[in-house]
Amino acid sequence: MPPSQPASASEVSHYVVTSHPPGGVLQTVKCRFLSRETEDVIIGRSRRLEVRQLVEDPEAASPFPVVLSTPIHGRITSLVPLTLRQFETDLLFLTTDQYQYAVIGYTPETGLETYASGSLKDDWTVLGTLSECGPLVAVDPHMRCIVLHVFDGLVTVFPILPPTSLSSSRKKQVLGPVFHARLEERTVLAMCLLHHWEDQAQFPHLSLLHQDSRGAQHLTTHAIDLARSQLWSMTSAAGHSLPTQCEWLRKSRIDGGSSLLIPVPPPVAPVAAAASTSVASTPTSSPSGGVVVLGQRQIAYCAMNSYKVMPIPPALILSWAALPPDASGMPRFLLGDEFGNLHLLTLLTSAGMAHGSSNKIIALQLDTLGSCTLANAMEYLDQGLVFCGSTLGDSQLVQIHDEAIPVEEDLDELGETTYLSIVEEYTHLGPIVDFDLVPMNNGDQCQVVTASGSSKSGSLRVIRNGIGMKEYASVELSGIQNMWSLRQRFDDTQDTYLVQSFVGETRVLGVTAVEDVSQSHGDPMEEDGAEGEEEEEEEVGGTLEGRL
Repeated sequence: MPPSQPASASEVSHYVVTSHPPGGVLQTVKCRFLSRETEDVIIGRSRRLEVRQLVEDPEAASPFPVVLSTPIHGRITSLVPLTLRQFETDLLFLTTDQYQYAVIGYTPETGLETYASGSLKDDWTVLGTLSECGPLVAVDPHMRCIVLHVFDGLVTVFPILPPTSLSSSRKKQVLGPVFHARLEERTVLAMCLLHHWEDQAQFPHLSLLHQDSRGAQHLTTHAIDLARSQLWSMTSAAGHSLPTQCEWLRKSRIDGGSSLLIPVPPPVAPVAAAASTSVASTPTSSPSGGVVVLGQRQIAYCAMNSYKVMPIPPALILSWAALPPDASGMPRFLLGDEFGNLHLLTLLTSAGMAHGSSNKIIALQLDTLGSCTLANAMEYLDQGLVFCGSTLGDSQLVQIHDEAIPVEEDLDELGETTYLSIVEEYTHLGPIVDFDLVPMNNGDQCQVVTASGSSKSGSLRVIRNGIGMKEYASVELSGIQNMWSLRQRFDDTQDTYLVQSFVGETRVLGVTAVEDVSQSHGDPMEEDGAEGEEEEEEEVGGTLEGRL
């Protein structure tokens, strides 16, 4: 056997490494993942899960730091939280681009733990056509099932096992036997599960926004029979005696640019009506809150015996997030469009508008708050803070103000005032449309110039290999000319004094081992010393050279 040829120098010097972690935000959810006492925001960044928490410490380096980050074997395509009574913390159900799914949780003793996992490909789906709108996932508000739409004409239902049906040895088993159901609707654009009252005798209702062969869009509803592993539609249920009455929510020919559905929580019944209502009420006496259909030219609210439409300026809505109801109990939602504008959608009720005592929705109201990044995922945190995640630019932590503030830059085309201010930005280099290698001054190393982002988030960025600096605090010192460090003794390994040269004086700051900060002469310095150490300042008139 001939001896192997030695590798050339050019082959040895080349290697592949990930030098920058993924920055694009694909999915965001808010739940109590790490602990029941804390509220976490889970961010899906390509093949990585990131957990952030909002901190109220004003001296913290970031108001929204990362507390946990873990890799995922596959690109995350969907992410939803699960709140189950048999677990102290919330779980996460996620799917990947390799058609794998998993249910994961976190405990302080064991860390991350997988409770269920598997593949979405089986004998039913091997011949199916992938859905054009990507994987769609919806979870029942009462945690009875998870519905997935991955292939056209097919939905996959994962029943969630109730804690009463589990023995002590199967407490960590979450999902029951999966089943598939055929759909008459071929092109499904969005789906959600309707919110009803706490009535376990009622079927979970799956609302679908689909498009027919002529391009018209329609809203239909299916009832999920978990006991029979069957999906009922209004047509298939005719002639069958179902154990419960179903809410067939239907609407034909909605706005052709519709792409998202928002399930609305059921209205809160008045106290007198709630007291007179029997516990074993029928589903017809406790309807769902309906759905909001987000279109390009209009926003529609659809519920049983109610349909409201509000025209809007042409814009594609990319994301939404639920807000706490206002003081009168009216539902509110944040909407982000393709131009980077953030809107507030309010569902006006008769009780909130002082037109009656019922909570029936009578109108829609849309207010524009201001401009931010192109958010394809949003999550409301607390105290008016909103995390806007983007795949087309930098993600942002945005503060919503009660009163309008002046616009600092002239880039805002909405007007001279805004209700938004940017608290923190998170760098994202993608999508990189083009790039070029530019040699640096010494010629030994090149830097990369990228055309990053899209639309209003487009920018030119320079990337070079080196140590990045992040500013945590700054102090303005007028008249400073130079600054250098000195050792107390020649044999010392660390510097003790910091010399600051000004126009009319020279200051010498010394570090001692005392824990509190003090200074010996002169005006107090605004800059804090290192933690666990003391700064002492000694002022020397004139130049340092005249004093030595």
